[in-house]
Amino acid sequence: MTNKTHFGSEVFQYDALSGPLYGAFFAYLGFTIVGFIIFFTFSGVSKMAGGQPDAGMMFGFFAGYIAMLFAMGLGYAFYLHKQLVHFWENTHFQGCKFSFGGTLSEMIKMYLGNFALVIVTLGLAFPITQMRFVRYVMDNMKLDGTLDLAAISQSTEAEPSFGEGLAEGFDMGSI
Repeated sequence: MTNKTHFGSEVFQYDALSGPLYGAFFAYLGFTIVGFIIFFTFSGVSKMAGGQPDAGMMFGFFAGYIAMLFAMGLGYAFYLHKQLVHFWENTHFQGCKFSFGGTLSEMIKMYLGNFALVIVTLGLAFPITQMRFVRYVMDNMKLDGTLDLAAISQSTEAEPSFGEGLAEGFDMGSI
């Protein structure tokens, strides 16, 4: 997808394989499995099936659910950090190389803050968490090298016959 992305007449290049991400992905799956084990251990799901749940069971259910989401979020933060580093370090534009300088601890702090925002606001702050993530990525992304801005011209490719052309007709590019 990146190899087909243009900025004017210039093309982005991505030259990596997904192999280095497998370890991080399996670690994420491990966090997910641990999260499910925590949920089923503390939630009392097996006790609820047998009769009327009491307040203790309901508290255990929600505590187990929150703990499961927390474990899965930590695993996802780990995987996403590795993915961002891998993606940006293998993306080039006009011979310049991108890099990602964010640390795993910064990513986890951002995710913990986002997790707290979503829980406390019952999901209403979800769009804010998305903007926090985009800001985190943009603040930590760098382009090393010198761009030849004079070489970038308007693309000569034909406009698409659907989708983006219609969006341009309604001036959706500014959104």
